[in-house]
Amino acid sequence: MAQIGSAIGREFSYALLRTDSGLPDDALQRAFARLIASELVFRRATPPDAIYRFKHALVQDAEDGSLLRNVRRQLHAQIAEALQTHLPEPRDSQPELFAQHYGEAGLVQKSIACWAKAGYSSAAHLAMAEAVPQFRKALDQLALLPTPLNVSDRSPNSATRWVQHCASSKVSCFYAKGIPKLLRSCIAKP
Repeated sequence: MAQIGSAIGREFSYALLRTDSGLPDDALQRAFARLIASELVFRRATPPDAIYRFKHALVQDAEDGSLLRNVRRQLHAQIAEALQTHLPEPRDSQPELFAQHYGEAGLVQKSIACWAKAGYSSAAHLAMAEAVPQFRKALDQLALLPTPLNVSDRSPNSATRWVQHCASSKVSCFYAKGIPKLLRSCIAKP
């Protein structure tokens, strides 16, 4: 249970873990009772509305680090699928959550699309401190592809130009009033 929870994140819901684990409710509740008794996680509310949180980020990291690479990839793919199936609203409101799980699952193209969407969303709200790292993560994922993508205008390629512009103009880019115009020009040009 702790390993599955660690793959989800520092905080995770009972409902999501139930979906990912495939265990019946009684077995799942016993497993959580052991985790709570060991003080690895804390619980807010009661199942099925319970939210669990690792006592410390290092506990989560240790659990996540104990997963084999193939198991971790499969688990992240299951988490992304469970999020999409059972909690569809975060896909639009939290694309970075999906991007992280797709990336960890090795689903690079889906990860790129979600990181770019997160970057565009942040930039649209002038949250440049969030947008730049999100675009950079899209670029990092793009570098993992064996061949270049054939992409549309609202693609990581336009994000590439935008990130390069921000990198060349440093901090002033974060506060420039012309950012929306810059983004439109990046989106309009292939």
